[in-house]
Amino acid sequence: MLKNVLSTRSRLVMVVLLLGTLFLAAGQSLPAQAYGGRTPGAVAAFYYPWYDVGGNINTWRQDAGKMTTQPATLYNGGDGNVMRNQMNQARQAGIDAFAVTYNAAPGTWADRFKYMLDSAPTGFGIAAHFEVSLMRDQDKNVGGVVNALNALKNNYMNSPHYFRYQGRPVVYFWWPQGIPGDIKGNWANIRNQVDPNHEMIWSVDTTDQSMLDIFDTVHYFSGAKWADNPQGSFQGLKNAVNSWNASHGGPRRLATASVTPGYDDRKFRSPGEFRDRAGGNYYRTSWDAAINVQPDLVTISTWNEWYETSAIEPGRDWGNLYLDITKDKTNVFKGASGLGDASILKTWSRTDLPVARQATDRSWMWGPGLNDQRREPYADSPGGQRTVYYFDKSRMEINRPGGPPDVNDLFYVTNGLLPIELMSGQMKTGDNKTENKGPAQIPVAGDPQNNPNTPTYAAFGKVSTLNGNNRAGDRTGQLVLDTLSGSGQTGRNDGYTGRNVKMVQFINESGHNIAGPFWDFMNRSGPVWEDNNMHNGKVVEWLFAMGYPISEPYWIKSKVGGVEKDVLVQAFERRVLTYTPDNPAAFQVEMGNVGSHYHLWRYGN
Repeated sequence: MLKNVLSTRSRLVMVVLLLGTLFLAAGQSLPAQAYGGRTPGAVAAFYYPWYDVGGNINTWRQDAGKMTTQPATLYNGGDGNVMRNQMNQARQAGIDAFAVTYNAAPGTWADRFKYMLDSAPTGFGIAAHFEVSLMRDQDKNVGGVVNALNALKNNYMNSPHYFRYQGRPVVYFWWPQGIPGDIKGNWANIRNQVDPNHEMIWSVDTTDQSMLDIFDTVHYFSGAKWADNPQGSFQGLKNAVNSWNASHGGPRRLATASVTPGYDDRKFRSPGEFRDRAGGNYYRTSWDAAINVQPDLVTISTWNEWYETSAIEPGRDWGNLYLDITKDKTNVFKGASGLGDASILKTWSRTDLPVARQATDRSWMWGPGLNDQRREPYADSPGGQRTVYYFDKSRMEINRPGGPPDVNDLFYVTNGLLPIELMSGQMKTGDNKTENKGPAQIPVAGDPQNNPNTPTYAAFGKVSTLNGNNRAGDRTGQLVLDTLSGSGQTGRNDGYTGRNVKMVQFINESGHNIAGPFWDFMNRSGPVWEDNNMHNGKVVEWLFAMGYPISEPYWIKSKVGGVEKDVLVQAFERRVLTYTPDNPAAFQVEMGNVGSHYHLWRYGN
């Protein structure tokens, strides 16, 4: 990194000492639940805005003697076309975000940070790489950093293009030692003032794993390039994260692996350091190590640090080699990120990867990540068992386990008939085999406890079609005024006339009418992820995702976050849909948490 205030020699000593600890830690066995299911991992590359061409300045010509090599095309870092092209190149290679140098001072770098944030393409984010060493001297104190982070939060983090992971904005920190005094004490003070509830993800470049007490994850901007055995380094760090999570409460700490193509700053510093690129093989080795360890996040050191020869953007000496490697490895990494079978990942990614990447503000179709993966008894599966995948909103299973892997068949992966099982109390253990567990006494919507006015699945079953009963006639065009009490008693409330919700579609196959907000939700278009690209398309095939309706829509009273609200609820074969008119527009219609409710009913947790 340019203007590095830590000597490379002392940095090397720190890392060598650390690796001894890491190799010991790598042999430890830790509880699996300490590192559970999550959103498919995200990848951020460090980006530098300090290359200028114009007037009397030409970085590439003036500093050519300080660089081992240069980009394939010399560019002006302030050119909007250049920045947009770089973001598009990164996105096409499977990179989710640039972590852009941010020193909390006005000027050229700040202008470029804002430009990139404002013009980032769909599905690509910009995060701040908060570089304490590059701050103005008068700001290198607790108060100055607090002010700078609050400004970052208030001025930039509301942007739809700011990089988030699992819904939380991410900030990367360089050189935490840059604030004089007690390092941990200073940063604990800063965290308590800026983000005490860990609503952000703070990632720090350090070899001190005790900083997990303050930060959410640790990345090795420096350390990764020195590791002869990157997998040992990454596994040791992941073990440390697992250990922290197993012994602490509060927000889960995340594991980050930091990959690099190589390093050579011998023309920029004396004596400098060197890590041979080995024709791309060291980068491949770094990536393979990260993939094997399955971290939450990967950082790439770097997109364009040319003084240290750690860039992966197109180069004079390697062309597009490193972008090609990146694309191959990110595909594998995101397919190995805790969602098991590739077809499961593909199904989740189509609708929910755009949500996870903040490319759309719609609600989740499945949920932010995998909650549980199990082998469950199923008489018609090979060996009498099948693997299932639990998400908040549903459960996925392979429809033809052991059969031809036709992953392009829409119904190769299905989501179970969970609402029917919850309402009937009959748990399916085969195509024609059930086990009686009794109807679920769990509210269909809202808070799971202290919610007496909300009907349970057992109560909702009284008005649902479970055995050919409770069919309705065609009521298309009629207002939805029917109500359902917590005990399952039906009624009518003309007070809901003002909501102006109508029946808009009658489904003859099941004998039920679908309410307008739900029909619109089921047929909407928006960003979807297919063939490793984001594009606009129909979000869901509703028959696959929901199945046929098995109830009429009913207004209920339900507590949400302790506040009782009017909620319209309708049950389908595979899902429960809710419409809360008082919610923000993007979250008025949501999938009920059927997957979580079913898991609670079946397993008690």
